[in-house]
Amino acid sequence: MMNGRVKLLALVLVPIIAVWPWMAHAFGSLGHRLAGEVAEVYLCEPARTELKVLNGRYSFLTAGSWADKVRYRKEWSYTRPWHYINIENAPFSADTPRSSKGDVLSAIYKYRDQLASPESTFEQRRVAMLFLVHFVVDVHQPLHVGYASDLGGNKIKVLLGGKKTNLHSVWDTGLLQSESQSVQDYTLALLALTQGQEAAWQGSLPVDWVEESLALRAFAYDYKPTKARGLTALSDSYISESKEIIDVRLAQAGVRLAAELNQIWCPEAADTGNAAK
Repeated sequence: MMNGRVKLLALVLVPIIAVWPWMAHAFGSLGHRLAGEVAEVYLCEPARTELKVLNGRYSFLTAGSWADKVRYRKEWSYTRPWHYINIENAPFSADTPRSSKGDVLSAIYKYRDQLASPESTFEQRRVAMLFLVHFVVDVHQPLHVGYASDLGGNKIKVLLGGKKTNLHSVWDTGLLQSESQSVQDYTLALLALTQGQEAAWQGSLPVDWVEESLALRAFAYDYKPTKARGLTALSDSYISESKEIIDVRLAQAGVRLAAELNQIWCPEAADTGNAAK
């Protein structure tokens, strides 16, 4: 169960409601798949229909991984800074100066507007959808609201389950991969976390999601300095508490992603927070 510190962090969530070879994909394909599974439950029927048209023969549940794959292509390399936002310790607001290359927050607003615009071409709307479903999930990973000095924890080498990795990769994929349950069972567990929280979570704004991750970032860095083979070995308690945080963040990401899409195609459902059921 969560200790007092993590309970305090959990309370924060309800009311606010250059690529290196070893850099992990943002939240990994599994994390994006799980958030997509949650989102699909809360989508209204018009949104489901439009997403099928935009995705063509591909599934909405796999759409979240596209942005990670294309950022390694030369023609899409300019999108790499859009997967995160670097913030130091100063308080953050929508007016805080940010990178001129863009970041995950500006990318969410950009592609939400492009997807909703009646003047966007079909291809522009398709690309906007693919980026939006990815970036909404990315911003919920605490280390995607990171420090530029260590690349959001990518430079911090640690041991997870006796294997060498880095802190960012732990939060992107390591914590999820350590679960033995199936995608279906994991999705059910995440959906259980959404019950009674939908309206509060959907009532928040993208800038709030950044602030939430910023608040949780302190915990992500609060690992114990136990050394093994010259690296920091993450404790069982740290791993357990981190998993609880990640599960809540994925549940929130799914509910909020559905709300963003519903707002475009069925705003009346988005306003009530009862699009799925």
